Amino acid sequence: MISYLMNLTAEQKFDLIKTLIPSLMTGLSVIIGAFVTVYQINKNKKKEIDFKIHEQRKEKYEELIRIFRDIFVGAQSILEGEIPIDKTHWLNSQLGMTLYGSAEVIKKINKLNEVARAQKSATEILVSFGELILEMRKEVGFNDENLSVRECLSLYITDIKESKYDQAFQEYEKRKKSR
Repeated sequence: MISYLMNLTAEQKFDLIKTLIPSLMTGLSVIIGAFVTVYQINKNKKKEIDFKIHEQRKEKYEELIRIFRDIFVGAQSILEGEIPIDKTHWLNSQLGMTLYGSAEVIKKINKLNEVARAQKSATEILVSFGELILEMRKEVGFNDENLSVRECLSLYITDIKESKYDQAFQEYEKRKKSR
């Protein structure tokens, strides 16, 4: 084969090159196209997986919020020694958080549970709950740089902006800045 190529005239070699270049370009185009297609498929698959995880998180976060709603509504029954939520539902929610909750949300849930178990003041529990809500909002896509824990809680705790809560929120802001 090499001796054949060596015996070609310059014009024949030029004709051979003119014939091979389009074939090489076509082959190169096919290879590049295949790489781009595989890249796009992988990118779209990752987006699909991220979307499914986002939806599952959102669903689990809503489930947890419903449990906390039931706890707040049944606060008086807790003082009377009753548990206002179904234990199986609570456990399922916690297991769901283990699977789908982000590390930051899990940390906020653990902190809230610790504060509640330590029988801290109701205000401290509310602050921890507000931190959890803000973290969940961040996880589902909201940019809450201008939303404070206190503002978030004010949607359903109508007196949260009264001065009796000032000290707790000032302490929270100090802890937040020192991190």
